[in-house]
Amino acid sequence: MKKILLASICCVFAIYSSNAQTLLTEDFESGAPSGWTQVTMSTDGGWLTGDANALSSAYWPIPTHTNFAATNDDDCNCDKSADYYIMPTQDLTTYTSVILNAEVYFLQNTYSGGTEDASVVVSTDGGTTWTTELTIPGDPGWQSISVDLSSYGGDSAVQIAFLYNDAGVWSYGCAIDDVSLYVPLQLDASLVSVDMDEYIGSGAQNVTGTIKNEGIDPITSFDISYSINGGMPVTQTISGINIAPLGTYSFSHPTPWTPAGVGAYTVDAIIGDVNMATDLNPSNNLGNTNVYVLTQVPTKHVIVEEGTGSWCQFCPDGEVVLDAILTANPDVIGVSIHNGDAMTISEGDAVNQQYLAGYPQGTIDRKLFSSQTSVGVSRGDWASLVAERLASTVPCDISTTHTYDPNTRVIDITATITFYGDIAGDFSFNTYIVEDSVTGTGSGYNQVNAYNTVAGHPYQGAGNPIIGYNHKHVLRAMLGSSWGTSGVIPNPTVAGNAITHNYTYTLPANYNGNRIELISTVNKFNPGDPNDREILNSFEEKLAFVVGIETSEALQNNIKLYPNPAVDFAFAEFTLKDAENVSVEIYDVLGKMTSQVDYGTLPTGYQQVMINTENLNSGIYFAKFIVGDLTATKRINVSK
Repeated sequence: MKKILLASICCVFAIYSSNAQTLLTEDFESGAPSGWTQVTMSTDGGWLTGDANALSSAYWPIPTHTNFAATNDDDCNCDKSADYYIMPTQDLTTYTSVILNAEVYFLQNTYSGGTEDASVVVSTDGGTTWTTELTIPGDPGWQSISVDLSSYGGDSAVQIAFLYNDAGVWSYGCAIDDVSLYVPLQLDASLVSVDMDEYIGSGAQNVTGTIKNEGIDPITSFDISYSINGGMPVTQTISGINIAPLGTYSFSHPTPWTPAGVGAYTVDAIIGDVNMATDLNPSNNLGNTNVYVLTQVPTKHVIVEEGTGSWCQFCPDGEVVLDAILTANPDVIGVSIHNGDAMTISEGDAVNQQYLAGYPQGTIDRKLFSSQTSVGVSRGDWASLVAERLASTVPCDISTTHTYDPNTRVIDITATITFYGDIAGDFSFNTYIVEDSVTGTGSGYNQVNAYNTVAGHPYQGAGNPIIGYNHKHVLRAMLGSSWGTSGVIPNPTVAGNAITHNYTYTLPANYNGNRIELISTVNKFNPGDPNDREILNSFEEKLAFVVGIETSEALQNNIKLYPNPAVDFAFAEFTLKDAENVSVEIYDVLGKMTSQVDYGTLPTGYQQVMINTENLNSGIYFAKFIVGDLTATKRINVSK
C-alpha cells in the first residue's frame, strides 16, 4: 500500500512540479560558488566554504551538513562586524511572488556584553544601502529559514545577502547551506516534522506534527494521514484554520493511535489534499519519526549541573536558585561543577567548557531543549526546564549499591541499569563523587559576592568575598570521566535485562566521608555530537559511613566547627550513630553563658547545625555541645 502511495505521489509531482520556477539554488558542494561576492573587514577571508571538519573550531563545532559556507569568528577573533555574503544580482521584473529558503546554523551567542547577529538583507541600489528582511534567531542546530521577498517583485537589480555581525566581541559565527530562490506555487503545504516523544508508555497516543504553508494561498484545510510500520493509513481532514503564506501550524491527528504492544515503531505521516484541492508540490508532504513503546515508565530523576567558581561574583545567586529547586523537587539532584578555583577537576571543567558560555549557567540533564539555543542555560530558566524534564518519559532507570571501608577509604560501587524497551543507540553510564558543604581558606574557597549590598538577597551582608563560604554539592570526581563509560550497554538494549558495572574509588584523606554523595547516571552517548549526550536518568545515595560516638572524647574529635574565626554565624558538623537530643551553649571567657540553643532530637547520620554569633562581641568563646548524655567543648573565636 505504501509503495502504491509513493508511486502516485511521483506521478503527481511529474505533472505539477513544472509550475514551480527556481531562480537560484546553491548547495556549496563545489566550493565557493560563481557569481557570489562578499564584503568583509575580517582577516581570514570572511565567508569560506567546506565541510564541518574544515570550518569548525574549538568552541564553535558546526554539526555535519555536507559542504556549506560559514564565517567563523571563534576561529578568527577578528573584526567580523560586517561580513556580507552576496548572491548574484537578480532581475525580478516579471515576478510578483518570490521566496528565499536556506538552512542556517547560528547560535546568537552573548559574550562580554555583546550579542552576535545574523540577518538576510536586500539592496536595490548596488549595495549602497541594505534593508533587513529577516533577523535570524538563534537555534542549537541547523534550522530552515524562509523569507518572503515578494515586495521586490518588479525590481530589475536585486541583491540578496547573508550578513553576520560579531558585535565587536569574540563570538561564534554563522553557517549557511541549501540556498534557494524561487517563485512559489499557488497551493503548497509541506510537512515540517512529526512531533512525538521518542519514548512512550502503553495506551492511546496522539500523532502530532507541524506543517508549513510554502504556497501563495492561505491554507484553510488539509487532509492528514498516518500509518504505523507501513500499515494501513488513517486519514482525517483538519479544517477551520487559516495558515498564512510561510506560516506554520501544529496539528494533532483526530484519531489517536493505540500501540499493539512493546517495541519500536515507525510513524509515517503524509499530507493529502489542501483546501479540498490537489497540493501542487507533493514532494514535501511526507514525514516520519521513530518511537519506542516501553514495558513500564520509570520514575524520572533530573540532574542540574551548575557551573560555578569562587571567583564568580554572581554564583552565590546560582546556589540560591539551585537550592530552591532542590527543596521543591525531591526527584532533582544538584551538582556544582567548579571552574578556576581550588575545587576544579579536569573532567568537570571539560563539561563546563563544552556547554557553558558564562557563569553561573548550568545544564539540565545535559539536554538540548527545543526552547533553548544551547545545552547550557541561564539560571532563570532552570526551574521551568526542570519541570519540563520531570514530566518527560525515559526508557530506563539506574540504581547503585556500595560498600565503604573507613580504614582504607575505598568505595566499591555497583551500578545497575534496566531498560524497559528494545532501544537502538549508544549509551554510557557514570558515577559522580560529590561532597557537600566544602570550606577552605584563601581565594580558591572565599566566594566573591556581588550581592553583599543587594537588599533582600540571602547573601546580603555576608561579605565580599565571603570568608569560609559553604560550597554545596561540589563535584569531586567522575568515575566514568566527563562523558561516562561506554561500550558496556548493548545496542539495542533488551527490555527487562539488567546491566551492571563496577567502579572502585579511594576517597582522598581531605574529603569528609560524612558529606559524600554518590550520584549515578545513564546517558545517551554520541561521540560526534556533544548536543546528543543527554542524561536519561539518575540516582543519588549518601555514602554509608557513620562514625559511632561512644565517649565524650570521641564526640570532641567528631565535631568540626567553621568558620573559625566567625563573624555572624558558624557551622558545627558531626555524625550521630543513634538519634539524640542536641543542644549548644555558648560561654565567654569568664564562664558566663551568653546563649543556648536546643536543636531537638536529630536523626542518625551526618548533621550540620548553625550557631548564631551575630550578637557576640569580638573575643574568645566556648561552645559546649550536649549530645544525649555526652558533652564536648570547642573554642570559637569571634572577629567583627
